[in-house]
Amino acid sequence: MTTIAHSGAKNLAASVSILGSIILVPPVLVSLFLSRLTTRRGSPGQSDDEEDAAAALELEIQAQQQLWWFQFQEFAMEDVAVNLLELQEPGRVSFHGCLRLGPDSMQEVSIRKLELTKAVDLLTHLESAEIRQETVNLGSLRRCNVLPLLGFSLTHSYLLLFMPKLRSLTDVLRNSSLSWSCRCRVAALVARGLSRLHYSREAAATSNGPASSVVTAVLHGNIRSENVHLLLEEATDDSPPTCTPYIADTGFVKLTSMPIFRPDEMITNTRGYAAPEVSSGGALTTKSEVYSFGVVLCVLLSGQTDVAALNPVALLKQKLKRFMDPKLEKSYNGSQARTIQQTALKCIQRDPMQRPDMIRVEAWLRPLLLHT
Repeated sequence: MTTIAHSGAKNLAASVSILGSIILVPPVLVSLFLSRLTTRRGSPGQSDDEEDAAAALELEIQAQQQLWWFQFQEFAMEDVAVNLLELQEPGRVSFHGCLRLGPDSMQEVSIRKLELTKAVDLLTHLESAEIRQETVNLGSLRRCNVLPLLGFSLTHSYLLLFMPKLRSLTDVLRNSSLSWSCRCRVAALVARGLSRLHYSREAAATSNGPASSVVTAVLHGNIRSENVHLLLEEATDDSPPTCTPYIADTGFVKLTSMPIFRPDEMITNTRGYAAPEVSSGGALTTKSEVYSFGVVLCVLLSGQTDVAALNPVALLKQKLKRFMDPKLEKSYNGSQARTIQQTALKCIQRDPMQRPDMIRVEAWLRPLLLHT
């Protein structure tokens, strides 16, 4: 095994063995594809022309996915550049590394470590197959504004998951600033991503012959600001700085519920974001995730990332100027802020039956994209 510390792509290229055949693309094309995923998608109530345009855009997105997206696969550890001390550090679950993409190409990635209850060499054939199948299922998940898995590796007593290297919303709000236009994009596009998870149409075979389209709900499991990752793009001569949000760690809660995994506080911690019914022992539902998204909207407006000590209902019922993030220095659109405020209040209703679904939430927030 070749396991090394990350010290730049040039140094790594000489230290990591060559990966076998893989269909991958230069980062610039991936970045272009990611940015194009922000294009508006059709919704109920649109005119025929709007629906046709939305359908055309969906076909374009699908074509870009097939041409430009990473081929998800299992990586041998010889093709992974990671600090061995970090990997084996107790309690350390997230870090950065590189993947070998070709003879002269390295890709920086974020790495998520999930601990197993036994060493990989001691897994039964069935346990190994189940882990791989569940991981492949997550890797095949492709939705707008949902962060894709790039691959995985089983080593020592860990399952390593590789994702694009982005910054979390929590990190950006705590350690830097986020413009108002970017916050509007985060609100609208995370709503779109969650809506696509909850209400995605998939082809399903019927007993009478031809396939039909059915709605399949995918539950994220832990919607929170730490799991909203941002692709930040600097200003150019032709465009201002912007960001594109992606929902990260989708399905990790379900994956780590398998008995072979050790409990992971980073994945199961929902303090401040869990709906009342979930905090009382109830099951996760699409409506409980609507509640969690409402708390994310509250964080987005206020900049307060310590949600365990936050009362979102009391906060959102105040006048905007009393709780808006001071880092914005009043440089926000009052009408747009009230739209986010009112949407968040509807999402965090105590009674789940009174909460809207994410299709409706997405429709309320979509106009925020018109001026960003």
